[in-house]
Amino acid sequence: MHLERCANPDSRIQKSRQAMCAAIFQLLEKESFTGLTVNDICKAAKVSRTTFYQHFQDKYDLIRFALEQATDELRRASGGSAEREIHNLLDFVQENQQVFRHLDEQNEELFYLLHEVSISSLNEYLESTSEIPSGHRSKLHSVFLAGGRAWVLLWWIKTDCRIPRQELEEYLLSMLRP
Repeated sequence: MHLERCANPDSRIQKSRQAMCAAIFQLLEKESFTGLTVNDICKAAKVSRTTFYQHFQDKYDLIRFALEQATDELRRASGGSAEREIHNLLDFVQENQQVFRHLDEQNEELFYLLHEVSISSLNEYLESTSEIPSGHRSKLHSVFLAGGRAWVLLWWIKTDCRIPRQELEEYLLSMLRP
């Protein structure tokens, strides 16, 4: 049975999760996601396998959780501004290029992770603007834009961020404007 992921878990649970999230990012700086084992993660995080499996089903569940936590933090730091969120997201991706390159071996999985974490923030933003109709059309627009943003980010990482960050940021922002 997995511990429920609540907003304010007790400090031991929070410390274990933080340690495992930090460990997977640290390990991905040096090796591919496919090469990582749960044992590697547990050793780096200084937790037991039992503790790992109390929190996560497998390493895919952990990386999904770690990326969701990172994007939630980026969203909070943006203060509801889509411009600031895109800026923060590009900073995060650029600072963690090696991590994303090592995740890129799981291209489809990484795409879906980036896509999932983008949809809700885009939907919130689009529904708050009067130019885009709310409801299903807004949701469809969010899904479409999130997919495009995810593939553009994957492409940017694959091409060693050859396009200047500022140019990419301006392009992504232009996609939000009607």
